[in-house]
Amino acid sequence: MTWIDAAKYCNALSLLSGLTAVYDTSAWTADFSKTGYRLPTEAQWEYACRAGSITEYWWGPDTNGIGSRTWSFFNSDSITHPVATKLANAYGLYDMTGNVFQWCNDWYGPYTAGAATDPTGPGAAWGPYKVRRGGSFVNVIILFRSAIRDNMDSYDWGYGIGFRVVLPK
Repeated sequence: MTWIDAAKYCNALSLLSGLTAVYDTSAWTADFSKTGYRLPTEAQWEYACRAGSITEYWWGPDTNGIGSRTWSFFNSDSITHPVATKLANAYGLYDMTGNVFQWCNDWYGPYTAGAATDPTGPGAAWGPYKVRRGGSFVNVIILFRSAIRDNMDSYDWGYGIGFRVVLPK
């Protein structure tokens, strides 16, 4: 699944739901004033993953109990698994880490200096790479930390990459 495929899905779901599409398919930019479905920003993804926690992992300060919370290299048999077969986080969200990486809306680049409220990330000038978060079933534990970020070319696809959608209020 490429980032482009995920954005196309969001547009199609938006139109099927009678909403306005968020993604401009000629420039692959997002118009946050539209009413449709879209990928979460990196900040929104981390907020959802942490579910109010401030620890390294959404379930605590260390890897104790990781096997009951996430699919990884150590317990997945190198395959993806159905969603919600591990414990949910405090917000009731499943598979925020492990199983599959999740595309975010943001282009990959440096964070802006200073505090920000619900930032949307850098512009496309940073190159073709989009943020993906959460690690996958083939990864080791460090990628399951709530703050770890990764990137991939928006036109590339990979084994173990998926997405979740958000619908703004």
